[in-house]
Amino acid sequence: MTEQSVSTALPLQGVYPENGHRTDGERKIIQSINPVTKAVLGEVPVATAEDIQVVMQRVRAAQPAWASRPLEERIAFLRQFQKSLYYHHEAMVQMLADEAGKVLHEARIEMIDAFGVTEYYVKATKKALKPQPRYVMLLPYRRQKVVRKPYGVVLVIAPWNFPLLLSLTPIITALVAGNTVVYKPSEYGTQTGELIKKALYDAGFPEDVFQIVHGYGDVGAALIDARPDKICFTGSETTGRKIATKAGEHLIPVIMELGGKDAAIVLEDADIERTARGLVWAGVFNAGQMCVSIERVYVMRSVADQLIERMKYHMEKSVRPGPNSDHHSTYGAIITEAQAKIIQQQVEDARAKGATVMTFSEPHGENAERFYAPTLITNVKPDMEVIQRETFGPVIPVIPVDSEEEAI
Repeated sequence: MTEQSVSTALPLQGVYPENGHRTDGERKIIQSINPVTKAVLGEVPVATAEDIQVVMQRVRAAQPAWASRPLEERIAFLRQFQKSLYYHHEAMVQMLADEAGKVLHEARIEMIDAFGVTEYYVKATKKALKPQPRYVMLLPYRRQKVVRKPYGVVLVIAPWNFPLLLSLTPIITALVAGNTVVYKPSEYGTQTGELIKKALYDAGFPEDVFQIVHGYGDVGAALIDARPDKICFTGSETTGRKIATKAGEHLIPVIMELGGKDAAIVLEDADIERTARGLVWAGVFNAGQMCVSIERVYVMRSVADQLIERMKYHMEKSVRPGPNSDHHSTYGAIITEAQAKIIQQQVEDARAKGATVMTFSEPHGENAERFYAPTLITNVKPDMEVIQRETFGPVIPVIPVDSEEEAI
């Protein structure tokens, strides 16, 4: 991205999120701030309209030559990236912990998953992109095949909760398939994004095939207006709807991974101890800030009391929110105070409507407000917000049912 300061900065609307921001002349700056210690981890410039234009021109001009390289050569770049990823892995793990507020073992798990994803595509890409024969009834005496061609320029808009893993998957698959990539990390994951860029460049990927752009939602909107050929977005349903609408105006295809309200169903023959332990882990890992986090448990009424008692036990004895500096911590911080308020609002709504709210392992010490205690909710009703809306926090409602059909 060009570093020149220009006067055509995009207008920023609304209020800034809770990361830092400042101006340097006409250039707006995002400061990455540790959500627990408030330490400044780094700074990046917010992209201007001219920056976006220059970036899109660079990657579009580079795409035909990149796509014309043999597939084996692009896979070789990915192999080099594996080595680069390993070389930078300690810095990445520490940055994941510092920037996203994770505890170190959560950051290491994300790093291990990133290694696994990269290894998978090194091995699977050649077969996945191989031309595939097809039989067409209207042309029975002709040979037909499906040949996969790159889209062109792919825009990757990534989230903050798994800023390494959920960025890498669309980036490396787009690149190895012959596309060029413009990458906008979350404003809460700028420094992780910069480490991804460094690892790719150190692996030998040409700068013109991968460019990073920083900013808030208005920068994302401007990137879509710059007409990429495909968009990969991971994030909230609200933002996803906005992106889908805007992309639809330009007929740009979009791949989206949005939020969820994932449920577990526990039957009468379940191993209650193993199930309780697994449900607690699935509900509080990464402070519940996962689109695949368990946010509802439907359990057969005959075993509901047993399950609840064992979940209470594991929430009390096995789970402890806290900073990564405390080796006893099992999960980390809520990313922003605004997100913590959303969680608390849902819990208070449930309490006001008659639910029983049980909290365990209350956070304590410095900046305890940035952590949310593991919470179990019973006597739940279907109209409660904690059942109707994604919580994105370490909160697990348990609902007894009389049959599998009722649970479903």
